[in-house]
Amino acid sequence: MLKLLLNYSRYQLSRDNQYLSFMPKRQRPSPRVSTVSRAKRAKLHTAPFSLSNKFEFRPDPSMTGTSTLLPTPDKSKTDKKDYRTIRLSNGLTVLLISDASYPLDKLDEEEALLAEEEGEGEAEDGDEGDEESDEDDLEEEEEDEDDDDEEEGEEDEERPSNRLNNTTTTGLKMSAASLCVHIGSFSDPEDVPGMAHFLEHMVFMGTEKYPDENSFDAFNRKHGGFDNASTDCETTIFYFEIPRKNFVEGMDRFAQFFISPLMKMDSMQREREAVDSEFQMALPSDYNRIAQIYGGIAEGHPMAKFMWGNTKSLTPGLSDEEMHKRLHEFRVRHYSAQFMSLAVQSQHTLDSMQEWVENIFSSIPNNGLELETFHHLDKPFDNPRFHKLYRLHPVQNIYQIDLFWSLQSLLDKYRTKPLHYMSWIIGHEGKGSLLSYLRKKVWALSLTAGCQGDGFEYNSSCSMFSISIVLTKSGYDAVDEVLKAVFGYLHMMQSQAPSQRIYKEIQEIERLDFAYSEEKQPSENVETLSENMHFFPPERYLDGDDLMFEYDEVLIRRCTNHLEFENVSLFLKSRDIPEEQLDKKEPWFETKYSEIEIPEAWAAACKDKSLSKEFHLPEPNPFIAEDLAIREADLEPSKYPIRIVEDDVGELFYKKDILFLQPRGYIYYKIRSPLPLLSLENSVLLDLMANSVLQLMIEDVYPADLAQLYYALYSAETGLVIKVSGLSDKLPKFLVMILNHLVKMADNIQPSLFNAVREQTRKDYFNHSIKPKKLVRDVRLTVLQDVYWSPYEKHNVVRNCTIEELQSFTRKFLGQGFLQGLIQGNFTSAEAKHIDGLVRSTLPLKSLNREDVTEIRCNQLIQGSHLLQVAGFNKEDTNTLVTNYYQAGPGGVREHAILELVMMLMEEPVFDTLRTQEQLGYSVFNTLRNTYGVLGFSVTVNTQATKYTSEHVEERIESFLKMFVSTHVNEEKVAFTASSLAKLKVRADVTLEEEVGRHWGEITSKEYNFSRAEKEVMALSKISFEEVLDYFKPLLFDSSTCRKLSVHVIGHKEKLEAKESEDRTFSLSVFKDKENSVSDIVEFKQKLETHPVLYIID
Repeated sequence: MLKLLLNYSRYQLSRDNQYLSFMPKRQRPSPRVSTVSRAKRAKLHTAPFSLSNKFEFRPDPSMTGTSTLLPTPDKSKTDKKDYRTIRLSNGLTVLLISDASYPLDKLDEEEALLAEEEGEGEAEDGDEGDEESDEDDLEEEEEDEDDDDEEEGEEDEERPSNRLNNTTTTGLKMSAASLCVHIGSFSDPEDVPGMAHFLEHMVFMGTEKYPDENSFDAFNRKHGGFDNASTDCETTIFYFEIPRKNFVEGMDRFAQFFISPLMKMDSMQREREAVDSEFQMALPSDYNRIAQIYGGIAEGHPMAKFMWGNTKSLTPGLSDEEMHKRLHEFRVRHYSAQFMSLAVQSQHTLDSMQEWVENIFSSIPNNGLELETFHHLDKPFDNPRFHKLYRLHPVQNIYQIDLFWSLQSLLDKYRTKPLHYMSWIIGHEGKGSLLSYLRKKVWALSLTAGCQGDGFEYNSSCSMFSISIVLTKSGYDAVDEVLKAVFGYLHMMQSQAPSQRIYKEIQEIERLDFAYSEEKQPSENVETLSENMHFFPPERYLDGDDLMFEYDEVLIRRCTNHLEFENVSLFLKSRDIPEEQLDKKEPWFETKYSEIEIPEAWAAACKDKSLSKEFHLPEPNPFIAEDLAIREADLEPSKYPIRIVEDDVGELFYKKDILFLQPRGYIYYKIRSPLPLLSLENSVLLDLMANSVLQLMIEDVYPADLAQLYYALYSAETGLVIKVSGLSDKLPKFLVMILNHLVKMADNIQPSLFNAVREQTRKDYFNHSIKPKKLVRDVRLTVLQDVYWSPYEKHNVVRNCTIEELQSFTRKFLGQGFLQGLIQGNFTSAEAKHIDGLVRSTLPLKSLNREDVTEIRCNQLIQGSHLLQVAGFNKEDTNTLVTNYYQAGPGGVREHAILELVMMLMEEPVFDTLRTQEQLGYSVFNTLRNTYGVLGFSVTVNTQATKYTSEHVEERIESFLKMFVSTHVNEEKVAFTASSLAKLKVRADVTLEEEVGRHWGEITSKEYNFSRAEKEVMALSKISFEEVLDYFKPLLFDSSTCRKLSVHVIGHKEKLEAKESEDRTFSLSVFKDKENSVSDIVEFKQKLETHPVLYIID
């Protein structure tokens, strides 16, 4: 699957910021992190599985010990894993990773004990990582990768996460393997664009040893694991994660994709459709559209290729027989052992893993050919079309100017990382920076600079460096002045030598981050490392992507001096550009654009260096950690957080980290208030308050962000959330700085900045609402929650808000509320209380009134089936979203466990049936729903209006559910799934952040059920097959108990290219022509009864 690019920023303003992406962070060209041409496959193909299959590893003595030992990678001092690098006899390079931080013999005992306790001699650990209590956005992780507004819905924030790795009852972790082939979309044949991506899909379609088309994915999901793959420009990665006990069999199945894949002809059309659906989902992405135009400038170079693939490109006038032959020839040429790297991580010894790998992966053939390379194509943009101005209408409502430079390939310059140094300085947001100047002029609110580090921007042919500026309306009108400032800043940099002081500062920050980084999830770790293995020597596999090894003034100066006006390509995005001026159309995405000479006035502004005196290099960073000592506990260690402060104003929970033992900390606070629930306008004012604070504090907090101190400040449905985390030394100082900006915002906000923030917030509401996958959620929650202010409603009223209203609201909000806090990590309880005292002394909070409401309640659907169809807001988007939601009602831990079990059991067949077999759409998933204590589940399909009607998709979901109950819900599978689910709930946390996130969810939900996972495991051990049927079947088939809401956001069959007015307001267009149609949401909602405030505790 091709990866949809998230955005230009490696570091975002905050992962949790709901609508705003104002604050871009520095760019680092992480050599070979995925790109525009790389997107993860949504949950892959599945098939019914057998519980009786046995696997026995039989080593071949002739294969054991045949590998060559290579140098061992350098690791950080806190890394407890052991490493070994080997090269197999067939040329495959392998990195073995033994996670021996927990005694391996004890793990064997725990695995045996778990199987014995559950009466499942064959039962294994599992991982279902997609079922959330109500984590509506987390459920959409698979298809949300193109979003750059990572949103924190209240369903997420207000309910604890039940991700299935939630306790530390055992030391068991998942095992993982990743194989990277050093070939990607650059190798596509000229007449078959998308061939590499297509091949990535096809190798999963069965092997000689395991011929069932979806057997690998079925095997993984049976045991709670998962698999994925992605295609980049010069690499293709395959990886999987599975419980430790099933790892050897998993590797044997995995290896067959590269030993003897079947790639049957009769699978080709289905996978063409899958690739095409993936492309259709990518169409509304502005980044993808620009990348295709930008790459097209490099005529005759692989960067100009159409890498996604679709039904047209994969049906190039060849017969299926010819295409099938070409596909196999392409695989034989490129999928060869000497072009591959493998990373393997497990809680096993290095010797055991080496024996397995030698016996399993040595059978991958080596074709004896040389790798196809592209380093000789070193000037892809050396043509007259590059130094031009390209203009286009964006999908999103945005004004943006992008400046692109094409430099030499810098893959081999990882020891210096010149682009990282340059992006650090140009993307700086503190005093004397380019963004600081543009913000003072109110011409821009965000700026990103650097290289994405993916295969499109950072490859063996060239390296891209870009500066992207999100403009205000006044900035768009003065774009020549913006460009004058950009080149003035660059002149300031070029007129002096590179700063060794700044380089050493970056070195130290990166050293600390590497030395004390939190452990990655096994699948993420091996995925990254398997790719790194192609670009670094073995000693540098672990740190080559992160550390700055040597200062090279000549190289840095050469790269900096290349950022001249004569070498730049400009891209301007605005909906204000007259339609008739866009006289060209890109053939694959059908994006209208224009290509013209850069206006003389702009060129003159770019050559004017007079503004260079306005800028200076970043000052020394005061937030770099110095005290890295591990604190001694001053309270008895506790398994769960304890409440150490409690009064009418708030509560503070605390837990000392005694497991990970790193100098890291997490400080989370939430100010609960009834105000945002009282009116739509109040909810908008809360968003404006958060966004205004973020803008006002950029200069002060940016150094902390560079020092790897992370922060988030965002509005939730019931209040304001503030989070800081990172090395614990300077965290309290950082938090107080943020709080001071918060309390002073009403006095410091100026009308010009307020107007810019208001307009940007309106654009963010717009950009959220035009995405069908967001709108389908918003419409559903509008019906289900007693209070839900949707972004499309906020978009319509935000311009009515005044600065005086914001100031008044802010003072009122900060004057009264309930403070919830969690401090966890490298702090003593005394330090935690001191921090809480600082927070309370900074915030002028008084206690809430008894009648104030800060909880949300869920409405009970009327019995029967209800259809709510609305038109998507983006008239150029063909994507249709269908969500069938089935409401169960209030429940406890037992009922939640039943639904979670059924969802885990359903995940395989729903994907296999609706996606793989019926090809309804690329994205298909089922989800457990916990909407403020009311349980239910949903099935969602992302299709296209050009392919299927929403009614057809809904009917196929219903048909699937009938088949699912009759075919898949049987006693054997229920027992096995309950066993897998229970074991996965006792899996160890990999990071402190996981544990903190779980605890925070319990606190903000006000359930405080910190032992939830243990209770769920107990419930699962007692649930019978009959109980599952008795609870689940009435949700579907009994008209007296079925409460169904089917929400359809319908895409547009024909693209309507009429220009949208800047003053456009959103109004839902509801279809009312069906018997069970909801014709008026407000009227329908008034008929619903509302549940009381509910908590799931027992």
